[in-house]
Parts: sequence; C-alpha cells; structure tokens
Amino acid sequence: MKIKTKIQLILLSNFTIFAIFGILGGYYLDSVSRSSIDMLRDNYETLSYTREMSMALHDVTTVFSIKDAAKIYRRIKLRQAFEKFDLYLGLQTRNIDELEGDDLKEALREEGLTDALREDFERFKETIWELRYEREVPVQVIMQSLNMQGLLEKVYKLNEDRIKQKTDEAFVIANRVTLFMIILGFLFFVFVVISMFYFPDYIADPINELTESIKEVARKNYSLRLDTSSKDEFGEVARSFNEMAEKLDEYESMNVLHLLSEKKRIETIINEMQDAILGVDQNQQILFVNQTMLDLSNLEEKDLVGKQVDAVAALSPILSQVFKEVISGELNGARSYPGVTLNQNGKTY
Repeated sequence: MKIKTKIQLILLSNFTIFAIFGILGGYYLDSVSRSSIDMLRDNYETLSYTREMSMALHDVTTVFSIKDAAKIYRRIKLRQAFEKFDLYLGLQTRNIDELEGDDLKEALREEGLTDALREDFERFKETIWELRYEREVPVQVIMQSLNMQGLLEKVYKLNEDRIKQKTDEAFVIANRVTLFMIILGFLFFVFVVISMFYFPDYIADPINELTESIKEVARKNYSLRLDTSSKDEFGEVARSFNEMAEKLDEYESMNVLHLLSEKKRIETIINEMQDAILGVDQNQQILFVNQTMLDLSNLEEKDLVGKQVDAVAALSPILSQVFKEVISGELNGARSYPGVTLNQNGKTY
C-alpha cells in the first residue's frame, strides 16, 4: 500500500470517526429531547383536561349554591358545565387513544377509569337534570361529584406517576448516551494518540535509517543493507538503495583487485630492476624498496618499509648519505638525480 493511500486512510478514518461521534451524539440528543418534549406535551394536555373537567364539576355545584338563581340561568350554566366536561373528556379520551403502547393508556384501561368516568358523568347529568331546580345542593349531587372528583384525581395521579417514570427513563437514557459518548470519545482519543505516535515514526524512522545508511556508504561501507519488507515507497527506496550498495561493493572489489594487481606488477618490475630503488612519500615514510637496495644497505625489508627516513638513515651510512637532503629539509619536492655507482662487498651498484 502506498504512503499516500495510508495517509488518506488515516485522515479519512479520523474524519469518519469524528463525524460518527457528532452524528450519534446529535441523534441521541435529538431522540431524548423529542421523547421528553412529546411526553411532557401529552401529559400536560391530560393534566389540563383533567383540571378543566374538575372545574366543570365545580361549576355544577356552584349553580346549586345560588339559591335565588333563575331557572333559565341554571339551565344555561348547567348545560355549559356539561358541555365543557363532555368536551374535555372527549379530548382526554382521544389523547389517550393516541398513546400507542404507553403505560398511562394501559393503566387507564386496566383500571377502567375513562369508561367509569364517562358512565358516572352520564348518571351525574341525569341526576342533575332531575334535581336542577333544587334550592340547595342535593346530597346525591355532592356524592356523585366527589366520586367523579376521585376518578379525576386517580387520572391526575397516574399522569404524575407517568411523568416521574418518563423523567427517570429520560435520565437513564441520558446517562447511557453520556456513557456511550464517553466510551466512543475515549476510543477516538486512543486512536488519535496511537496515530500521532505511530504515523510520525512510520515516516521518520525509514528516512533516518536511509540517512544513516547513506553516511555509511559515504564511508565506503558498502555491506550495509536496508529492510525491504515494506510494500510502500519506502520499500522501493530500500530495494534501490540495496541495489546501489551491491553495485558499489562490486565496483569497490573490482577496483581493489585492480589496484592489488597493479601493485603486484609494479613490485615485480621494481624487484627485477638492477638499480637500487627506494620510494618515499611526502611524510618521509618509506613505501617500498627493491632487493638491490636491500643488498646495498645490508638491511631487511621489514627494517625499511613503513619506517621514517631519519630513523632508517641511522641504520646505514649509505642510506644516511642518500637521505641527507631529505632529512635536512633541503628537498621540498620531487627531484631526479644522476646515476651513482657504488662498490659494496665486491659488487658494483
């Protein structure tokens, strides 16, 4: 996989997780908010309808408490109170029917409060119309009114219990959502931290390794090889580097062999010459010497090669004479000398 593709995948993963984090948070927040709003609205309507029905019953008893009220006034007020009660009872019944699978609806059905309230209301109306001209509030009216008030209080209590239950459920859901978002946020944080530490190392480590390897190659250490297991651009660079190092190693080996061959050839030529030959570098260190010079100086090769000329001059008067200008510093560069003939032990050099 290419580095570019990996970078794109990491960035895409980060943005995707961040988007999911925001979408889920918004979804659950909206879900909890809508559920709470709908619950409060439905229960507020039910409580409002219950309160209005209770006030309608109160209006009925108020009509009877007015002793000198005209009959037509009583009929109008009673009819208005009945219509008001019937209206809000119908609204409450419809509101409860719309609560599919709701606990309040099931509780009202189990206790039969809505049906009982409607039946008691019908009997209450019949009783009122029979006793509508009474100058005092009949006991029967009071008893039926109290019975209906008791039913309304039960409905009111069920609404309160439902509000408390739904509120508790909303808190539970909110806590779950909060916990879920915390866990999701923690996982996202861990992923980001891992990416933050892994990705820079993934980029920097191969570059550092390549840099150190190039420095080693500059020091002519051609045996160094890079890991080529990676399938991305770094792997391609590592393979190219290894090929380059192998080629340089081959060239270096060829050059060394060539130099050794040339050195051997030159040494052979020097040793075959009849003239005494001795080579000195710019640091006044003896590089080579042929057999004729060894015979002339009565020294061995190990006593000369690699030694300083001033140290060697002390070993042989002949060499002292040869290296006189070198030791005194009069010879600053390369110079050619005419041939010199020496007789040593009956031999001419």
